[in-house]
Amino acid sequence: TNGPLRQLLAEKLLGRGQAAEAETEFRLALAQDTNNAALKSGLAHAFFAQGKHGEALVVVEDALRGGLRLRVS
Repeated sequence: TNGPLRQLLAEKLLGRGQAAEAETEFRLALAQDTNNAALKSGLAHAFFAQGKHGEALVVVEDALRGGLRLRVS
């Protein structure tokens, strides 16, 4: 499947308040591009929007340990 299209879909879902669906799309996109900072940031945002703060923190810490720069919004 197409990673950039999954990312776009995930971002749109997250923007519409459909965080669980966005989480799924971010996970699928990350399976193809494991070191993508935008995808990791989006997944962290999706977790946070669902109240999954611990999971969000794990994603952020993993990204930072890997030297990725995450976007904050």
